[in-house]
Amino acid sequence: MERELALEIVRVTEAAALASAQWMGGTRKMKRMRLRHTGVDLFVRIGGAPEGVISAAAIKALGGDMQARLVPQTIEEEERCIAMGLKDPRQLLMLHDLVSGDDAIFAANGVSSGELLGGVRFLGGDLVETHSIVMRSKTKTVRYITAHHHLEHKPHLVMV
Repeated sequence: MERELALEIVRVTEAAALASAQWMGGTRKMKRMRLRHTGVDLFVRIGGAPEGVISAAAIKALGGDMQARLVPQTIEEEERCIAMGLKDPRQLLMLHDLVSGDDAIFAANGVSSGELLGGVRFLGGDLVETHSIVMRSKTKTVRYITAHHHLEHKPHLVMV
């Protein structure tokens, strides 16, 4: 029963966070503002450990905070956590436990268009446009990059 209640709270909180993000608008200017001015004070998410560490790097770069807890599903997963240095695999992990240094870098590229980044666009001929974001925790710098790639100069890429 307790787990069902927790999952329901996650669904409601996630829905509120996503609704708030969509409410902020679709222009590039609003997307940039949304990182700091979303109106979201809390975001609860269930996901895998690698995704949690990636999220922690981005959250640290934005000056936020994060708590996480691993939930091993099998004895093997629990043993793996212990082998990786966690005395208690279910302990509460703070942001500094997930990203210990002060100079973490987060980078992402859009594949398909979404709320934060545009997707890969074929502009005609051999020209492709990509959209990326790079964040650095030490300086709290957030960079949006729109790049144009000439595929004829990238022979290692295979077009499908």
